[in-house]
Amino acid sequence: MNDKTPNNNQSQNSNNNNGPRKHNNKRRHFHKNHNKNQNGQNANAQQSQNNAEGNKKRPQHAHNRGPRPERPQSTNIEKIYEKYLNLLDQHLIARRKYHDLFFRADPNQKAKLERNFYNTLNEVQEFQNKMTPEVRELFNKRNNGLSEDRIYTENHQIDPIGKLEIENEEDIQDPHYLQSQANCDYSNDTEESNGTIEDYLKYKGL
Repeated sequence: MNDKTPNNNQSQNSNNNNGPRKHNNKRRHFHKNHNKNQNGQNANAQQSQNNAEGNKKRPQHAHNRGPRPERPQSTNIEKIYEKYLNLLDQHLIARRKYHDLFFRADPNQKAKLERNFYNTLNEVQEFQNKMTPEVRELFNKRNNGLSEDRIYTENHQIDPIGKLEIENEEDIQDPHYLQSQANCDYSNDTEESNGTIEDYLKYKGL
């Protein structure tokens, strides 16, 4: 009897211990599933919010938007002028090389320098010719925007444009015509100049 009593007590205690454990396991599974559901709902809510924000940032199609007001096309004259200066710098570099090496370069190199010189010149001219009248007006103001120096005319009260009245054209004197030339008589000079440019270069040693 004494041996069976402890066994019954042990079995009863084991049953009592198994009961709460099963209950605790069920509670643990409940909380675990509850947390999963809660996390899933939070993830879905966050995804919905991200989709809504993405739809706001995403550009709409033209047929979904109303008529847009026409905006005047502004001309960025600074970018145009910067492009012009870039082409002009390339031409100046090509011109300097062409002039510096004109008498020192071999025929092939000289032909290449000459080709680069005219190519860069044509690019500058074509760039200006392709300008619209509006852009050309802005470009001229930007390129020739400095005011004229009229200090001398203002101090002496002279018309800056100037008015030239010629009564007799014979009274006009050539500043490069020397008095010694005026005193010489070339009426008896019958010698004729002859020769070619090659003869001249040979004579000059060029």
